[in-house]
Amino acid sequence: LNLADTEWRVRELRDQFKGKKLLLGVDDMDIFKGISLKILAMEQLLNIHSEWRGKVVLVQIANPARSKGKDVEDVQAETHSAAKRINATFGSPGYEPVVLINGSVPFYERIAFYTIAECVVVTAVRDGMNLTPYEYIVSRQGSAKLDATLGLSPNTPKKSMLVVSEFIGCSPS
Repeated sequence: LNLADTEWRVRELRDQFKGKKLLLGVDDMDIFKGISLKILAMEQLLNIHSEWRGKVVLVQIANPARSKGKDVEDVQAETHSAAKRINATFGSPGYEPVVLINGSVPFYERIAFYTIAECVVVTAVRDGMNLTPYEYIVSRQGSAKLDATLGLSPNTPKKSMLVVSEFIGCSPS
């Protein structure tokens, strides 16, 4: 939380998503993580609640698949197709409702995303002990340095929400 790279990236992301609610997903690109379902849920949100158009962004970090094969290629194609369709339908100059980041990001950058995201969504249909919820919770605790970067006083409560599928190992906690 106190790395200079994290502070720099938090500042950059804060400016990039200024005035928008940021939803975040961090998953491996595989058939069990439910990335395409999450993106389809974003589409449903924008369809049903037009008042959120232009105000909410889903950033999906799609780590590389740990395996290869047709099923992984199909998931990638479906995910990219859905994101492209949603951005074409609901996007506008300066607004992209789904930001799909292909490939892993450095740890400091992931922490920066957790720090500014008001909601992390973990929608796996089958998963073991996923650490994303824990990383998010710790990151949202913040640090004096990042609070100063965000212009928050140390006593300012942060809005945070965690949406977790019942099908992941950490959901009971």
